[in-house]
Amino acid sequence: MSEALIETGLLDVGINVGGVVHRHFSLRVAKLSDAYVATAAVLIPDNLGSVMQPGQAVPPEYAAARLAYEMQISDAMLLAQLIELGDLNPVPSIQVLMESLDPEDAEIVREKAKVLKKRRKESSASSPASDTSKPSSLVPASA
Repeated sequence: MSEALIETGLLDVGINVGGVVHRHFSLRVAKLSDAYVATAAVLIPDNLGSVMQPGQAVPPEYAAARLAYEMQISDAMLLAQLIELGDLNPVPSIQVLMESLDPEDAEIVREKAKVLKKRRKESSASSPASDTSKPSSLVPASA
C-alpha cells in the first residue's frame, strides 16, 4: 500500500549538480528507517553537551546547539524520502542535499510530505482493519 503513494513537485530554485539545475522531485512515504538514516547522516555537534538523563532540562549553554541538531535530524528525515531529483540517479546524499537545498525549496518538499501523509492516512482508513477480536500475544490471558 505505502509503496504506491508518491508525491511529485517542482522546486523553485532547484539543486545545481554539475552545472545542471534539477527541480522536479518525487517523494515516497516516510518510514521508520528514515530516522536511522537521518541520525547517521547528521554529525553530533561538539557543543551539544554531555549525555543527559531522560526528563533533564537542557542547560542554557547547550540549548541552541540541541535545537539546531534536532532541526537537522528533522530535515534529514524529510530528505531521506526523496526518490527522484531531476534526472539524477541516484539522488544525491542527504549531506549534499542539506548543503544545496534552498530553505524555501525545503518548505515545498515539507508541504508535499504533509500531503503524502494525509493521503496515506486516508488510504489506511479505507482499508479493512485487522481482526481486533484476537487476543494479543503480549497481553496475558485472563484466568
